[in-house]
Amino acid sequence: MTNTSEQIDMPDLRLLPLENLVFHEHADDKRVERMEARLMVDGYLKNPPIVASIPGTDRFVVLDGANRTSALMRLGCKHILAQVVDYKSNRVQLLTWYHLITGRKPVNFLQEISHVDGIVLRPLQLKLARAALANRAILAYIAVPVSEKQGKSAVFTVDGVEGTEHNDAEKSTALLNALVDTYKGDPQVAIHRTNTDDLDELYDYYSDISGIVVFPPYMPDDILRLAQAGNKVPTGITRHIISHRALRVNVPVSLLAGEQSLAEKTAWWQEQMRIKLASNEMRLYQESTYLFDE
Repeated sequence: MTNTSEQIDMPDLRLLPLENLVFHEHADDKRVERMEARLMVDGYLKNPPIVASIPGTDRFVVLDGANRTSALMRLGCKHILAQVVDYKSNRVQLLTWYHLITGRKPVNFLQEISHVDGIVLRPLQLKLARAALANRAILAYIAVPVSEKQGKSAVFTVDGVEGTEHNDAEKSTALLNALVDTYKGDPQVAIHRTNTDDLDELYDYYSDISGIVVFPPYMPDDILRLAQAGNKVPTGITRHIISHRALRVNVPVSLLAGEQSLAEKTAWWQEQMRIKLASNEMRLYQESTYLFDE
């Protein structure tokens, strides 16, 4: 007889020891604090992080959900319910978010970055900066408003000193982390994720814009190598698109923090899955979706 979960192509949801999870990106402390507070009030982990196994080990790299995972660690949880995916499958797509920064004057925003040891800023036309980043000839580029009038912006490439190897993920990531460190700890600064480098498109939604930092694309092998070496990319720049993603699993935080064994917690989750399947509580939505309560 064919297994029911195989018939409906279920996501691979597993309870895992938190100590076996490895981060590939830095968490955002502000988001972690908000998530920790929400978990304490709600009492449930709604959306499981996405993880992939690290070949040759019993560890998993967190592809999406670093802030949720960090919040659960702060709450003293021992286990986590995660969705395990095959990083090499066509169901996982790795894209890049850009940082839209608000809360700091553009001139100060640029000045702080220009003072980072090993980083050089140079002005360049936007289309040329895009081409240079696509060809890995620079580390990143920045667009900043030069007046309050829409459509007025200046672009600067971000590069290392002479001899910097742009294709060395470890070295380039270290410089990008130093860049992000200039603004991520400022309580007046907010980091918003965007997929456009056109400031004109963003003025209707954001005020007090400092600029946009456009990061280079990463490959899955880069992420695995960085994670295995204990290195992390800047917060909120990798964007993993997951087909058949599980949401609203609603696992009690008290269970994740409880003293029960992993086997006991897994048995509880498997029983919940049977109940949900029997009562038709799960639905697969194929269309793109906006969530307004994240």
